[in-house]
Amino acid sequence: MEEKIINDLGCPKCKGKMILRKKIKDRSGFVKSGKIECKKCKREYSIVNYIPRFVSKENYAENFGFEWLRHSRIQIDKFSGMDISKKRFYSESGWKEKELKGKKILEVGCGGGRFSQIAIDSGAKVYSFDFSVAVDANKENNGIRKNFNLFQADIYEIPFEKNSFDYIFCFGVLQHTPNPEKSFRNLIKYLKKDGKIAIDIYPKTIKNMLHPRYFLRPITTKVNYKPLYNFLKHYWVPFFLPISNFIIKLPHGRFLKKAVPVDNRTGTLPISKEMIKEWAVLNTFDWLSPKYDLPQSLKNVKRWFSEAGLKNADVCLNGLILGTGRK
Repeated sequence: MEEKIINDLGCPKCKGKMILRKKIKDRSGFVKSGKIECKKCKREYSIVNYIPRFVSKENYAENFGFEWLRHSRIQIDKFSGMDISKKRFYSESGWKEKELKGKKILEVGCGGGRFSQIAIDSGAKVYSFDFSVAVDANKENNGIRKNFNLFQADIYEIPFEKNSFDYIFCFGVLQHTPNPEKSFRNLIKYLKKDGKIAIDIYPKTIKNMLHPRYFLRPITTKVNYKPLYNFLKHYWVPFFLPISNFIIKLPHGRFLKKAVPVDNRTGTLPISKEMIKEWAVLNTFDWLSPKYDLPQSLKNVKRWFSEAGLKNADVCLNGLILGTGRK
């Protein structure tokens, strides 16, 4: 982390000012390890591998850290040679790259850093956090630099002062928190006046709730995520992926394949068979392992934006529920 970032931090518990102690810097001047202490409540937090840690390793998002440390580069545009993440970032947010330069952006739930890369490349000052150790995968993918700082933190106890950010985005995260509405409402507190927010969330529709994962999750969420991952990788995906590929070739196969409990990107991404298999393992695990998977109705999410008093709010269903607005 940059040493001066300590001035931006607020204690996640009491919002008191923070001080840096026992710091060890690298040759570039970045803080590699040390302690952060709240002046007010005296709580202390560690900096490990350049990343301030405001939560413990053991939490409900452990499975996400596990998966991103194993599939850290698969969704990163600069490694895949594709622009999937960039297109999704700008289409979902409705933002323009040139408007982000020099602005303070908070990324909520960064995972391995697929969207971090896009925000960094815009020239924005990016602050990214995740509840899990996926931040370590993000650090390996995007480094620590002057316009990018990583934190491991809780969406309900964000370690910054309120009204701090020009932009906040949260993609692929809210449905996996214990209370998606509460999570969303907490994010608004950290937007500056006229600041913009963009979120997405799984839709609660009949079509979506008939997805095979929702029939399997009552079983798979009771299994430790590590043996579940190994079972999916070595048995489940090798068995169901060929079946899905066969069904695709049938009349109406693109529709029928959705009944097969495996993620299959065949024909949707210009990637090799090995990469198709890796995507299948990652995304099928992502379906079945999270402790929380709480889709929301379009009506509900529109209410969130309305009750938050956001201006120019636009909430629509486009595969996912997409929501944007200005504080």
